[in-house]
Amino acid sequence: MKRILISIAVILWAVSAFPQSEDEKMPVGECTLQELQEGVFYQEFKREYADYDLNEYLVSKIDPLIQQTDIVIVLGTWCSDSKREVPRFIKILEHANYPFERLEMICVDRNKETGDISIESLNIEYVPTFILYSKGKEIGRIIESPEQSLEEDLFEHLDRID
Repeated sequence: MKRILISIAVILWAVSAFPQSEDEKMPVGECTLQELQEGVFYQEFKREYADYDLNEYLVSKIDPLIQQTDIVIVLGTWCSDSKREVPRFIKILEHANYPFERLEMICVDRNKETGDISIESLNIEYVPTFILYSKGKEIGRIIESPEQSLEEDLFEHLDRID
């Protein structure tokens, strides 16, 4: 915990010591959870993550179903829906003991471009888009915001896996 707090302090110092516009700090392309927990996105990530009340019952049902699921999240750090839903989704994954090595996150700019990574085959219209795969086959998506709740929508998609 102490190491994390020191890392956060160093990151905050670096961000304030070298001011940039929000767009210059915006990650584009493949990104990591650590990158989202830094810079401009961090404060909102931290708040949304902390404030989100999980449905523990549904998370316990998600846990055994999600272990072999690959997930791709396409998000924009500039996007209000991404700022709200991505931290909540990550919290659900953590509480469901999701193996994060199966998670791929791709950040897009305001034009939904990713730099060198092509996402054309993903047919992304809105962000965030959470895409779930089982055995290489897409089993469902949550686009922008859930229809019911993140846990309910996630469970419904996972419950269809053969």
